[in-house]
Amino acid sequence: MNILPQNTKEFLNKKYWDKFFGKLKEQGGKDEFFEWYGNYKDFDYILQKILKPNEKMLNIGCGKSLFSEDMYDEGFTNILNIDYSEQVIEDMKNRSQKLRPKLQYEVMDIFNMSYKDDQFENILDKGCLDAVYPDDKPETKEQVLKLFNEIIRVSTKRYVAVSLLQDHIIETILSFFVQLKGYQVSIYEVLIKGSKLYPFLIDIQFKESENNKIALHLKKNENQPIYVDVEECKKEIKNIQLQNHFMGSIKKLRTGQRYTIDLWDAENKTTPKYTLNIVDSQSKSSLESKTCGCFIVPQGKENGYLFSTEKGNFDLLEQTRMSRLIVAILNPGFIFDDLKKVQKELSPALQDVIPKGCSNTPVPFMTDADELGEKGIIVQDDNLVVEEIIIDEEVFRRLILKSNYNQVQSQFKLTYVASNNPQKQYLKEQEHYQLMSKKKNMFIGIDESYLDFDAHRAMVAGLSLFSSQDFNVNEFKVLILGGGLCGLGKFLATHFAHLNITNVEISQSIIDVVQADAISYIEKKVKNQEKNKKKKIAQKKKKNSTDEQSQEQQENQQSNDENKQKEQEEQQQGEEEIQEEQQNQIGNEFGQDYIIIDINGGIGKVSPPEQFLTTEFLQKLQKQLKPNTGVLSINVLAFNDIQKQEVIAKLSSVFDIIYSLDTESDLNEVFYCVNHNFKRQVQSNQEEIILVEPQYIPDRKQQEKNFKNHLKTRSKYWDQTLNIEEQLGQVKMIIPKIHGNTYERNNYHVIGQNEGETFNKTKQQYMKDLSCINKSQQKKKQKRSKK
Repeated sequence: MNILPQNTKEFLNKKYWDKFFGKLKEQGGKDEFFEWYGNYKDFDYILQKILKPNEKMLNIGCGKSLFSEDMYDEGFTNILNIDYSEQVIEDMKNRSQKLRPKLQYEVMDIFNMSYKDDQFENILDKGCLDAVYPDDKPETKEQVLKLFNEIIRVSTKRYVAVSLLQDHIIETILSFFVQLKGYQVSIYEVLIKGSKLYPFLIDIQFKESENNKIALHLKKNENQPIYVDVEECKKEIKNIQLQNHFMGSIKKLRTGQRYTIDLWDAENKTTPKYTLNIVDSQSKSSLESKTCGCFIVPQGKENGYLFSTEKGNFDLLEQTRMSRLIVAILNPGFIFDDLKKVQKELSPALQDVIPKGCSNTPVPFMTDADELGEKGIIVQDDNLVVEEIIIDEEVFRRLILKSNYNQVQSQFKLTYVASNNPQKQYLKEQEHYQLMSKKKNMFIGIDESYLDFDAHRAMVAGLSLFSSQDFNVNEFKVLILGGGLCGLGKFLATHFAHLNITNVEISQSIIDVVQADAISYIEKKVKNQEKNKKKKIAQKKKKNSTDEQSQEQQENQQSNDENKQKEQEEQQQGEEEIQEEQQNQIGNEFGQDYIIIDINGGIGKVSPPEQFLTTEFLQKLQKQLKPNTGVLSINVLAFNDIQKQEVIAKLSSVFDIIYSLDTESDLNEVFYCVNHNFKRQVQSNQEEIILVEPQYIPDRKQQEKNFKNHLKTRSKYWDQTLNIEEQLGQVKMIIPKIHGNTYERNNYHVIGQNEGETFNKTKQQYMKDLSCINKSQQKKKQKRSKK
């Protein structure tokens, strides 16, 4: 299992790395023979493979390292060491002259070497590049490029460097040697036992690369290098660095800290097999006991409050009374059928994350009801997973995008449907259903009375914001952005027949699934993949020579990478065209009653993505809504109050009336923006005030009552466990509203209709003014009704 952290803000901070490398150099100054990034024994298995003992080598910036002495002792006797310090060269000469008479030392400026062209075959560099390239200033980079040109001038075969590969260093290496020169570059990940440093060995051969791919020799797949382009290479290296530095700090218990890391299976490159949420107690006394436990979340419960939210994780930790709790989530796309196997697989990884000095090793495993839960993978491809899962004795079918594997994209409850019922939509491929047994004259179909996801139910509750007159029109137009597999759209169409619903989805794969059949579409892709895989295996069997097989594997890998890159480019181009087409479609859909945005921002990001919350985009949506009555509903995922307030500020810059509903999820909140803009008035001090017209702020209880009355007229009823009627009472107006500091607006004022204008001069008067005006209007209505 390979470990990779998800939340690494500390390590992405430039100050962290500056401090780290500063301490590193201080350590180097204290040790006379400080070995930058390990000794020869740490690299010999690579060097003996790529270098020949009789080749002439130049070791630049040798310092007081014993690296070349160790190489000499292993048979590499033709090495010239150079450094700019005369004292260093003198000291190293004196050390070696008796034991290693052929080992040479010379004072030399590496930026202006006096050697002839092609005088050496190989250049060795152990930490020199890192020493002369400490920052990304233009003048420093200019010097380094000068060094690179000198290296190429004086040598004929290769440049072998050991470096920690800071961002600016790998950027310059790849841009110069790969993109500019087109040389063959291999990078080896090296682990040094007992060291906090994680260097890389870079082997640059001065011969033309056929496809500008870099060969990465990583610990997770040592037997077979992967071939990547420049951008993929930088990403892989950064992931390794984050992992190494992250894991070095996680052993320490810290009050209230929470980390999330992924465990990757060697055979699966698209989705991690496990996700571990690691939480430390918020109590200092609890930390002192240094206890640790691992809670394995049963399949199907991973989106529950205790397991998917930060607050829930800490609540679960408190229940276990541990110093640290590791919450292990079993990710989609894998089969977990045995609790003991899962424990065995997790155990090695847990050794990396249990606290230092843990008092209760081996760490105990816990789970809910001592079970993993039942799950069956229907089918999957590189982008999607369709699986069935049992939750509280009910069977659900769900779609998960591998690009956002910790969120269920669409989920349907399954049920038995009579085969002679034409009204029901049933799923065709019966042989694939793994968790529901077949029944005579019955199909397995979608339960149309059920709607998953609290946010989707909240969006149904948002329909109560419309008056009976506005809602009960012949064609109530709904536009859903991020419709996915149309779960919400299908539910609305089933229970409100007069709705005209348009789903807009950016992913072509999902559109294809919706238009076809989720099973047949993905199964076809998988069958083609299996067919191609068998064809490749048959071709490989025809090869007899081991060398030929190795060469073919490399060519196939490179070919696959090229094809994959081409497919990604075509997919990206296609999605851009779809996005443009959908933008045009939005522009043509005027007069919408209800627009819904339900678009996920990706792992660990606010939803919807930033581009859907810009003033320009919100104004564009506002133009599509019917004036005064249209409503924009947005499912917002925010990780703290600051992020939530930022979203509200963006919405309130365009809309004057905003309602909200907190879902049962700790993070999701649905906002409803009514398309009515109040009158403005500019004061003598140039301050613009908003004049609130009470008739556009209807009584919420009356709205709820009207909507409930409408629900009684439905021909089809939904599952009462959905609690949508209860959610109606949870829809609250947040703007205009003065109570509380979170959503207050200084410039809202109330005006009356027949009493003349009434401006409230303080925030506290706001609700009082509004209440008085509403009561006055109600009394007038009552008098009229009596007459």
